[in-house]
Amino acid sequence: MSVSVDGRKSLLKHQYDKLTSISPRSVLASYLEGKPLSHNPEKPQLIFPFGFNLSQKAAVEKAITEQVSIIEGPPGTGKTQTILNIISNAYMNGKTVAVVSNNNSATANVLEKLDKYGVGFIAAYLGSKQNRTEFFENQSGQLPTMSSWSLSHEERHRIRTQLKAAQNKLDEMLGYKNKQAKLKQELSKLKTEYGYFKSYYEESKLDELRLKAVERMGSQKLLKFMIEYKEVVKDGPVSFKNKNL
Repeated sequence: MSVSVDGRKSLLKHQYDKLTSISPRSVLASYLEGKPLSHNPEKPQLIFPFGFNLSQKAAVEKAITEQVSIIEGPPGTGKTQTILNIISNAYMNGKTVAVVSNNNSATANVLEKLDKYGVGFIAAYLGSKQNRTEFFENQSGQLPTMSSWSLSHEERHRIRTQLKAAQNKLDEMLGYKNKQAKLKQELSKLKTEYGYFKSYYEESKLDELRLKAVERMGSQKLLKFMIEYKEVVKDGPVSFKNKNL
């Protein structure tokens, strides 16, 4: 990637010049040194206070266990909802999160959702100089009462145990839901094919197929025919000559 445009320093070059050190735990350090990205093999204990579906759950799990995770999708597919769940899990585990974007509307959308649920005070809306100025000017120094947020060791252990059991049950139910979705898709295809066949059959006005030769056979003769046929097919496929006998 070029660091200059028409002989002038690019924005990327300006950012590079500001770097004085690189954390050895960062993704950038792994990239520059050619090291593999880290992965947490343990299944994390997750919460989903903002709701989720199967793909969003998988996205949150990847974001928590992988050093780099990419979530993509068209507008309206729940990316902001997924970001909020990632923030919740990071916060629950004592971590901090930086939500960045090349435009203010994306980060403002995340803050708006946090405000909607009454937890917007955990975020600092910075970014541009104007945003930083407004944020610090609007600070009242008062925080909501969070005494009810404090839990004893026993309560935390009990909740985590319940969460683990609920997560296992949830994974099982989501598996059923995924299987149900596949079956519905297959059923939809079968219904479509049946509709085509029915339309073709009605338009062709075909006479109903009837096995008249079999209908004229008595029970004894039919039984004999079935036994003989069974003996014939033992030697392989029935020839055209034998079919007419």
